[in-house]
Amino acid sequence: DKVDDEDDPDSDILGPTAAGRAYRARKNRIAHETSKKFSEFYSILAPQREKSRSNRRSSHEFLTDQEIEAANKTDHETATVKHTLGLKQDKLIKSSGGSMGLLKFHPFEDSLVVCNDKCSVTMWDTKTGVQTANLINSKSKGTRITSSCWINESSNSLLATGCDDGTVRVWDGLVVNPAEKREPDLCAAFCALPELRRGSSGSGLILEWQQNSGRLLAGGNTSCFRSWDLATESCISSHATDTDACITTLTTSWTEGMSAPSRGSAIGPDTVVAGFSNGRLRMFDLRTKIAAHEISEQRYRSKLMHYKEHNSWIVTTALTYYGTGNELISGCTSGNIKVWDLRAGSSLLTFRVQSSPMTALAVHPTVPMVATGSKAQFIKLFTLDGETLQLIRYHEEMKGHRIGPVGCLAFHPHKLQLAAGGTDS
Repeated sequence: DKVDDEDDPDSDILGPTAAGRAYRARKNRIAHETSKKFSEFYSILAPQREKSRSNRRSSHEFLTDQEIEAANKTDHETATVKHTLGLKQDKLIKSSGGSMGLLKFHPFEDSLVVCNDKCSVTMWDTKTGVQTANLINSKSKGTRITSSCWINESSNSLLATGCDDGTVRVWDGLVVNPAEKREPDLCAAFCALPELRRGSSGSGLILEWQQNSGRLLAGGNTSCFRSWDLATESCISSHATDTDACITTLTTSWTEGMSAPSRGSAIGPDTVVAGFSNGRLRMFDLRTKIAAHEISEQRYRSKLMHYKEHNSWIVTTALTYYGTGNELISGCTSGNIKVWDLRAGSSLLTFRVQSSPMTALAVHPTVPMVATGSKAQFIKLFTLDGETLQLIRYHEEMKGHRIGPVGCLAFHPHKLQLAAGGTDS
């Protein structure tokens, strides 16, 4: 039997280690409860699959009074719910040293990480707008941070960054108790894709983290993507993309921040959706060496399909946690957004949100809404039926000042918060 050691801080239920665990558990529980309430309240806005032909009413049939009343009630409820989705500017963060390239909210702490084009990483308190930490990710000249992801979000949080030279770095100490006053530490570094083609026109290194399995997926401007065991820094598998186009997005449904069984996607942990620079979307099974199939508008399938609906660079892909759990949302630079049913392999909805190139797209994981950004200095908020909720052109805290060209957007996974980064810093 284990004998308690008075010198072991973990053995003291009133010690700082135990207190820290209790604090995180409480914040995590509150975040999940809040997120669940949002999900239930806004579920009426989730995309609906088209009714089967046999259940459709013929054009010459008339609706009954009860059906008309029910439809009007639903329309009124939908309009009321949509009215609550307007956002107001809360904080204005002025980041120095480069243009913002990536934004990432911490799911359970009041923290936002910002990566710029000078390979600098800064952490900000979202309540006070104060910078809490900063680091230089790489001193290699010309290296860009092209992706980032949180690891161990609910406990000792780490931040993984991916650079366009194929390297991955994992940092500790970005999310800590203010009383600790510790500097960020580099706790791991390795080359995930040594053959990655560098260049400002490519996607660089794209990362996706699976907390439940401990797998880090790495793809980008190369002809394959790899699955890594982060604990041992060893490659588990490599998967050919069979295309010269670079991977621009990697999406998996198994993220810790949304890991509650009742909330998760119906897609299993071995399924990965990749978006490409040529507009294609392909679904991979990590247990095999080939793509399960390409998601397309075609009604038939083959072992490996080569079809597409998007016609330009995929900006973002996201598996959602509303609806049936099989929905994927994607957007491309030409301004089109599509909602897919992965079981059918075809898009349910398509809407064009802007005529200027879409430079950023964020999808809220629990509330059926998306945000798009443009270098033309505006942000649009939409519901998934294509209705515009809000158009943001000006700063609220700086009257008459236009927002800068939008380079990145990020929703908080458990709150109605949106962060927007400009290429004007």
